[in-house]
Amino acid sequence: MMMPPHNNNNNRRLESFEEEPEDFTNECDDDSVVTTEEMLGKERVSIATSESKAVWYSRLALIAVLVLVAASVSFAVFYTNRANEQEDFETQYQDHARKIVSAFQSNAARRLKAMDSMAFGISSYAVDTNSSWPNVTIPDFEQRAQFSLDLADVISITLLPIVTNQTRLGWEEYSFQNQGWLTEGLEIQAIQAQAAEAADTADEEESLALLDEIASNSDDLQISPKIIRIEGTGSVNETGPGPFVPWWQFAPAFPFSTVVNYNTLSHPTRIHQLQTIMNTSQTLVSKAWDYRDTEDPETVGRKAVLNLFLNRWREGGSNYEDGPVSDVYVPIFDQVDPLQAHKKQMVAMLTAYVYWQVYFENILPDNAEGIMAILENQCGGDLHQSFTYRINGKKAEYVGQGDLHDARYNHLEISTGYPAFLQGADATLDNLMDGQCLYNVRVYPSREFQDRYTTATPWVFTLIIVAVFLFTSLAFVAYDRFVEERQRVVMKTAVQSTEVVNTLFPEAVRSRLYEENANQNNSSGSGGNMKAMMGQVASGEFDEEGNVIPTSITHNSAIADVYEECTVLFADIAGFTKWSDGKEPTQVFHLLEAVYGTFDRTARKRNVFKIETIGDCYLAVTGLPNPQKDHAMIMTKFAAECLTKMNQLIHSKLVNTLGEDVTSLQMRFGLNSGKVTAGVLRGERARFQLFGDTVNTAARMESTGIPGKIHASMSTANLLMAAGKSNWILAREGGVEAKGKGMLKTFWLQPILDRPTSVSTFHTASLDTSSTTPPSPAVLLDLEQGREGVNSLASRHDQDSLTTCHTGQNHEPDRWTWGETISQELGVRTDIEI
Repeated sequence: MMMPPHNNNNNRRLESFEEEPEDFTNECDDDSVVTTEEMLGKERVSIATSESKAVWYSRLALIAVLVLVAASVSFAVFYTNRANEQEDFETQYQDHARKIVSAFQSNAARRLKAMDSMAFGISSYAVDTNSSWPNVTIPDFEQRAQFSLDLADVISITLLPIVTNQTRLGWEEYSFQNQGWLTEGLEIQAIQAQAAEAADTADEEESLALLDEIASNSDDLQISPKIIRIEGTGSVNETGPGPFVPWWQFAPAFPFSTVVNYNTLSHPTRIHQLQTIMNTSQTLVSKAWDYRDTEDPETVGRKAVLNLFLNRWREGGSNYEDGPVSDVYVPIFDQVDPLQAHKKQMVAMLTAYVYWQVYFENILPDNAEGIMAILENQCGGDLHQSFTYRINGKKAEYVGQGDLHDARYNHLEISTGYPAFLQGADATLDNLMDGQCLYNVRVYPSREFQDRYTTATPWVFTLIIVAVFLFTSLAFVAYDRFVEERQRVVMKTAVQSTEVVNTLFPEAVRSRLYEENANQNNSSGSGGNMKAMMGQVASGEFDEEGNVIPTSITHNSAIADVYEECTVLFADIAGFTKWSDGKEPTQVFHLLEAVYGTFDRTARKRNVFKIETIGDCYLAVTGLPNPQKDHAMIMTKFAAECLTKMNQLIHSKLVNTLGEDVTSLQMRFGLNSGKVTAGVLRGERARFQLFGDTVNTAARMESTGIPGKIHASMSTANLLMAAGKSNWILAREGGVEAKGKGMLKTFWLQPILDRPTSVSTFHTASLDTSSTTPPSPAVLLDLEQGREGVNSLASRHDQDSLTTCHTGQNHEPDRWTWGETISQELGVRTDIEI
């Protein structure tokens, strides 16, 4: 079939039809051919020959294997080494932490027993000597206390008798007469110093000189004959009603007699603890004080006393530096006989300074550095304190108040639990009295401790393995690049050829073309050749004129199929020729690309197969290449949506770039359903094409349609009615003359889309598009009158604007201009919600 020459007066004629402008039926007979020319989507294929693909995939697979193996081995090595270090770190830490916890608990129990033992010894002495409390003085108190000081690991022990108002006078007389124990204690310290340094003559002479000094200054160690309290910078006699708890014997002794007979109940730091132990008769541990705070009124004066004890504690010469200190109180009773336990009364108590830092010393080996210990208490009155120590080997360093450990190690906590100091005590966290405290110790590692076990060894091994795999990979890449350069030209040609094929043919057709080409290559023994698949010269056969005949035509069977159930759509832009005559080429193509690009996206969405565009005509089909049961309904919705989107595109965007006259353009659609023959017509510029009467009739529906409307044949209408869409269909008055078929009954389609959309259609105000019943005769009459009015008005316009995709003198002059003039003269609605 010959292609028509370009006509300057009609730029929109389809080149696929013969140029017979006077007779449409002559150019759209059964032998007419419609070719495809547009891409079937945006699909791109980035492969060439099967050999190239195999090499590419093998390359990727090898790289992936190398990377995977390198990553797996590196991770395994690193994780294994790091896990071993972590395990070693946690094992060592847990071993040290358990030692600290266990030592604290056992030492606390042992130390309290030492205090209890001394309290029991004092009670026994008083019972054995028939002494009456509070008038009791323990002989050799310094020596007796030394054993308890060492066992209890406290820095002092003090005997505090309970004196009532009735026994006060007797006590004051008794204490003044029996104050010799202080001088005795100092003498014992001098003798012990002499014994410790017996081998050193100079030290022996120094000890004897100390004894002489103590004896000569005994008159200066006179105690107060009255129970006193501190007031201002001095002391005054206690005048309260009692009871009183005077300071009596203490060890280690120091030459400071003014503390004797000081009423400890008058001191703000002791009153709550003393009242609680006197009420409960149970061992009690007070809260802790940091004596570095010189502004704290509760610690005023106590630091000096503490230093007096520290100067004589253990080797002597010590002074308080930092860290919390608590008081422990142990009751002393007037009965020791278990049978008389129900009659016993508390008559005195022992108190001692607990310097908590010593509880964390001499536990760990020297190389165990960086263990954090948190000493915390819970006291009556909702008081909670915490103090942090850093244990470095045998030494403990006070860090500060509060919980100062690294929170990253919370999961490794090991603790003693409450109470860690008073095992078996009746007091619990729920019934603590004012001044009464329970203690707990929590242990954590530190970053410094972990760093001793976390080394760079895992990274070293990992980097070595990565370097080996990297070298291997680089060698492979170098070789691969060398091979790739040799194949680049072949790959480029193959890819380009494949992409062209993918844009021209459906997937099913492409598969058959590939298979055919492969069979041809196998039979000829040649390599893959894309040109053979495209119908190019593959062998030397010639026609009568000596022209080469492609191998694909001479040796292969045709690629064509009959599709029994299809719907074909022709669409044409009415008024395009006249509009385009005065426009630049870029403006013309801008319009076509914008409109048909929108149609293409709609076709993909609704599963419509686009064949091609010829000039301003658009050809599409449903029911192929894959069968579609509702092909007529799909195509009708597609046409309606394209009509809507074109109107929206023109009025919202194109009018701003192409001018107001672009609003005069409208689409004219023609639909027909039936059997279609489709296939690949091979040769130069091979295309996927449609053949058959169904195609010609669809073209006739478009050419005899009205702008802004969807014109369909009886076959399409029947399919829509069978699908229950009778309300979409409106019979056209008259009919359409078709060559060889006579007058055809046709229909206007007004489908209801998936969602409400503004669609420009031909409609009167009296037509209800949502009704499922056929329009009334009155409505049909209005429509017919409207059509006749449109034809009358359209005849006044330039004939070029009425030219259709298929030019022929026999087509019905159904012309429609949805402009302002027709709207004013007919009064019809040009924009209807469906």
